[in-house]
Amino acid sequence: MWIFESVLRRGPWMLGFVLLVLLFAGCESGRFYHQAVSGQLGLLARRQSIQEMLQHEGLQPALRSKLQRVNEIRAFAAQELHLPVTDAYTHFVALDRPYVVWNVAVCPEFDLGPKSWWYPVVGRLEHRGYFREKSGLRYARKMRRRGYDVAVGGVIGYSTLGWFNDPVLSSFTNLGDVELAELLFHELSHQLFFVRGDTDFNEAFAVAVAEFGVQRWLLSQGRLAELEIYLREIVARDAFMELIRDLRQRLKRAYRECERLGESLVERRARKEACLTWFREAFHCQAREYPGFADFKSWVDGPINNARLSVLDTYYRLLPAFRQRLLSSVSLREYYDEIRQLGQRSALEREQILTDDLGWESRGKHEKEKGVIEDN
Repeated sequence: MWIFESVLRRGPWMLGFVLLVLLFAGCESGRFYHQAVSGQLGLLARRQSIQEMLQHEGLQPALRSKLQRVNEIRAFAAQELHLPVTDAYTHFVALDRPYVVWNVAVCPEFDLGPKSWWYPVVGRLEHRGYFREKSGLRYARKMRRRGYDVAVGGVIGYSTLGWFNDPVLSSFTNLGDVELAELLFHELSHQLFFVRGDTDFNEAFAVAVAEFGVQRWLLSQGRLAELEIYLREIVARDAFMELIRDLRQRLKRAYRECERLGESLVERRARKEACLTWFREAFHCQAREYPGFADFKSWVDGPINNARLSVLDTYYRLLPAFRQRLLSSVSLREYYDEIRQLGQRSALEREQILTDDLGWESRGKHEKEKGVIEDN
């Protein structure tokens, strides 16, 4: 019963939403929301207080060390990054699976614009999340049968944007210190600021804050060798994303040409595969210059499609603009205020301003790529 008391504290609309989901669980949308709500409530029901766990003498040393590190990172996030920690990550949940959710991203076979879905509270997002892998895979198969490009990926953690006190999950415990700090800073950034319906904006902002936070955190601890490694990884990832950007431009031109010429399905797929072949060859050529490219080899050698490219684009396309604004700000608080003001503009205005920052021709999903919009 305490679970529903928690829901009630979020307002009558939240309880009404839960009851509506349970009532209409027979349709496809109802089933999706049913698993989402029951999955979230299941996490709440299994929470354990980290403070109480740390007082228990029988706690495994490795888990004790990890939870203590979480407390240190939370304190740094609040004091140095001015992130809204409140009661987030003060509880622990042991999962019965390696990931908390599996996200499904979908794109048309010959269009880089991602499919989006409307959700209560957060607006439109470019993925659909499932608390059970088999459910995500089932939906992915369904969309592939419809002719879409599909990407399925396990997610270690996510933010409820402050509606609930997000717990530390057992999926965090295999992360190194840097990865753990980056994850917590990223998710806490979503609680600080979130624009309904603009996935690209939200994720790029969170990545920028997380990168900055990790660098400040490592520097504050005098872990200079790890800081140097982290900076090298960022350089390698930036170079990789430049290749991804070039690939997207080639694919975009190829798709336009296919449409202009009215080419057959076989011809369109041949053009697409030619672009992917170029990308793989360019990657392996540049790998000699960037040892950090080894981290991306399995991604490159695996199946590449529009949906997988869209996921990368979501996190990193606008990142350089957010970094640039962060580095030019006098303080973090000034930066947060600036981003908050930018978030109040329309999606098209935000897109244009950020791409202008980088001297790029506006090429965002809001203008150049059609995408697919669907309600759950």
